[in-house]
Amino acid sequence: MIILLGKSREKNTELQKLAGYIGLPCAYADLNEKTSSDAYTPWRYYAHRGPDDLNKPFFWLDLEAAPYWSFRAGDIRRGQINNSDEHLADVYFREPYEDQCIDRIEWIKNNEVYAIDYYDASGIKYAQAVVSEGAQSLVKYCDVNGTPAVFVWSDTGIVNVKKDNQEEIYADTDQFYSAFMKDFIADQKEDTVFFYEPELRKYIPEDSRCILFIPDQVPGEIKDKNFRESLSLIVTGKPGLVHSVRQLYGEGEVPEILEIGSVIESPAKHPVQDALVVTRSQHIEQLQPLVEGLPELHFHIAAGTVMAPGLMEFDRYENVTLYPNSPREKILQLMDKCAFYLDINHYLEYEGIVHAAQRMDRLVFAFDNTVHQKGSMPKEHIYRHEEADRMIADISRAMFDPNCLQEFMEMQRNQIGITDGQREALKEYILKGQFRNA
Repeated sequence: MIILLGKSREKNTELQKLAGYIGLPCAYADLNEKTSSDAYTPWRYYAHRGPDDLNKPFFWLDLEAAPYWSFRAGDIRRGQINNSDEHLADVYFREPYEDQCIDRIEWIKNNEVYAIDYYDASGIKYAQAVVSEGAQSLVKYCDVNGTPAVFVWSDTGIVNVKKDNQEEIYADTDQFYSAFMKDFIADQKEDTVFFYEPELRKYIPEDSRCILFIPDQVPGEIKDKNFRESLSLIVTGKPGLVHSVRQLYGEGEVPEILEIGSVIESPAKHPVQDALVVTRSQHIEQLQPLVEGLPELHFHIAAGTVMAPGLMEFDRYENVTLYPNSPREKILQLMDKCAFYLDINHYLEYEGIVHAAQRMDRLVFAFDNTVHQKGSMPKEHIYRHEEADRMIADISRAMFDPNCLQEFMEMQRNQIGITDGQREALKEYILKGQFRNA
């Protein structure tokens, strides 16, 4: 059993993928969400509640109500509770709104909200807030019977916790989180904690083994002396990260470091007729020969800003769709529907998109004058920029020959993925507290 500690939904998901790939059971602690369907949170933990396994939808019309109350439809996001013509409360729904499952109820008196009830996905009221002058002055987190167990005073930051028939008082949420981690680790009978965000180290007891993962770039915070007990495991295959870690420490004590590859997501059943290109400029190497030489391949070309006229001209091709002013979320949605990512744009790479494509198990090809992550790509997937015809031939083979596609994908996975030896080295450390060479 290992403990995963997170505060960012994106990085929490990465931790869970890594733990699943290693093949060890884990308990997940989330310091960000008040309630979670897959994690322990400080607020739920002291209410004797763990992850929400019920996942039973709770519709607002199922609320226990006085006989004289009436429910009225509002807009798609909310409804109302009324007593005749008196407006008692607004009921806000959680997404998807059309299901009309309760997220919170805001109670109203004299046209002002005076209290808020919060519900989890299973319809259990997990918190009650007292509202004064438009702000929450006190929030009480409840157990499954509705009995308050954790009290958070918004104006002072003080947290009161009822546990073991006693009351503990913490001056702020930092003290509260630290106490939670100490109790949670003892409860799980485990002292190995995985985490991504360096700032979370302060919540982990000093006598616990903790593993800081560095996925893309080295955070400057790890130079802090508080991290000498941490164990930095370089998850990404990005070249130079281990060297950068050692440089940060200079002559100081450097933590043990195990360099491993990336967790590659399970191959998606994406269509092989689609490719993505993301650019910061209109300069895309050999775009016209590629578009004209691969009429069966649909090119999705996205940019985070407006597109220059030279790039907009490609809108005339039937197998090209342009996406100007696309946020990262939109670009990842496009990636989800494509089998290929073509790293053929000049100048800067868009927000680590090549590494994201590889981890999503998309086949990446590049030219020698555009490649942004040369160290993480098989040399066979990097083409001389004068030889667009070779790239066209290989993409065509991958589109129409499943065996060829599989061969290309295995080359890429072997280049960036976690090897069996690395996985066993990490597992051995977790179980025995010591590294061996992978």
